[in-house]
Amino acid sequence: MIVFKIYYKYIMSEVNEIKCVNHEFCRYNKVPEMGSDYCMTCGSWFKVCGFGWDKLTIVDSTDECAVCMDVCERKLMFPTNCGHSFCIICSRNILFWDETRYHLSPVPYGCPPCPNGCENPEKGKQCYCEEYDPIQEEWEQYNPQGFNNWNDDQNKSIDNSSNDIIYGKATCPLCRKKYVR
Repeated sequence: MIVFKIYYKYIMSEVNEIKCVNHEFCRYNKVPEMGSDYCMTCGSWFKVCGFGWDKLTIVDSTDECAVCMDVCERKLMFPTNCGHSFCIICSRNILFWDETRYHLSPVPYGCPPCPNGCENPEKGKQCYCEEYDPIQEEWEQYNPQGFNNWNDDQNKSIDNSSNDIIYGKATCPLCRKKYVR
């Protein structure tokens, strides 16, 4: 019966879009646990891989973000309780690991471009169109050297991401206090 209730709430959350209390930050609309206001990323109840933030403090602002220097209307108080705040986008980049930021375009390695005309950056989030998958698979078959060079360089790019001093580190860029669950 409990499983049914959780499943029912999950199905209903798609209809009613029950949003996480922190949805402005985490972007999750589905709250899977009965009686919870948090998604699996934010809730301390999710022991496996959630961050355990529970309620984050998001404040109105007219100041510049100390990371991107953009004037932002909303800032997140960093969850280390150090008193620093950053725009929602920078906070998300600092607190969440995003491997796609280090992906490389296969085009310079000899792969044909995306058939949808997407312009992929040399480094960063690529288009990942479904129509591009068979083209990349064919490229892997007919140009294994180019594919292997791209794959090796992309793995190095991801591995070297540890040199990035801010993104994905869950550390305040001003005082270097690390968020620990």
